[in-house]
Amino acid sequence: MVTHEASSSDEGLSGDLLRREVDFATSAARKDPANESAWNYLRGLLDACPAAESPSASASSAARAAAMEFCESLYSEGARSPHLLGSMVDLLGERMEEEEGKGELLERATKLCADLVRRTVFRAHAE
Repeated sequence: MVTHEASSSDEGLSGDLLRREVDFATSAARKDPANESAWNYLRGLLDACPAAESPSASASSAARAAAMEFCESLYSEGARSPHLLGSMVDLLGERMEEEEGKGELLERATKLCADLVRRTVFRAHAE
């Protein structure tokens, strides 16, 4: 859980606390990739990261990179929960706003979205 000290900071989460909380969230998501709470917590952590121009920007970038690496790892292991796919699309979308080479990122995000839609439709038909 995020401490009051961390949640009340004007700069958001940073440094070691951010790393520990991201590790906590990814550990919970690894145990159960369908656990929406773990994914929501991870998203909240990343949303609370400091802006790119702040002194803690490197911690924010590292947290996002660690989250994407974690997602890619789960995906390569065969996990396909909607929360995983949605997180990957969100992280790719953020990178598209910041980086060049948007074509590759957009193609990857599009494939993930198609996978998410297929799984959702299949699940709806199975019920």
